Amino acid sequence: MGYDLGDIQKMTKALDRRSPKTRVYKSKTFDTKIAAQTWAIETEQFLSSEVDLVRGKTFANALDRFEREVSKGRKGERWKGIRINKHRRDALADRLLEDLTMEDINRWIVEQTTSASTINRDLNLLSSVFSHCIKWKWIKQNPCKGCQRPRQPGRRGNAGFQNMKSTGYWPRCISMRIGA
Repeated sequence: MGYDLGDIQKMTKALDRRSPKTRVYKSKTFDTKIAAQTWAIETEQFLSSEVDLVRGKTFANALDRFEREVSKGRKGERWKGIRINKHRRDALADRLLEDLTMEDINRWIVEQTTSASTINRDLNLLSSVFSHCIKWKWIKQNPCKGCQRPRQPGRRGNAGFQNMKSTGYWPRCISMRIGA
C-alpha cells in the first residue's frame, strides 16, 4: 500500500505538497520545485514504511491467529493444525515477526531433517502465514520470498504402468475391457 501525497502545487513564491487522496496530510513550502519533489519522495517512502505496523507480535502469535481465523473450517484444517503445532515448538516461534528475515528462513531450511517435499509443504504454510501477517499489518514483507527452497525429487512418471506391462497384468486388463 503506497501513499500518494497528491500534486505539487505552485504557491506565491513557494511550492506545496498535499495529500487529498489519503488520510495522511503533509504540507511544506519550498523555494524550488526540485526541493519539493525531493521532499515528496522522501516523505512518501517514510509514510509507506513501517509506521502503521503493529509491533511486538511473535511468530507464535501469527500461528495462533492464522489457525483461529484462516484455517478454521477449510479444507486441510487437520493437517494445517498438525503442522502449526509443530511450528509452535520450533525455535522461530519465539522470535518477533519484525526480526525474521530471509536468512532466518534459509537457516531453518538447512536445519530440517525431513524430505524436500515436506520442507516445501511447510514453506508454503509459512509463506501463507506471513502473507496474512502483511494483511494484518504485522510485517512489511514476507521473509519466505526469495528463500532457497530444496529441489523436489523427480516425478515418478508412469512407473506403475511399466510394472503392469512387465508382469503381464496389463494385457489381461486390456483384454478384459475389450471382451466386456
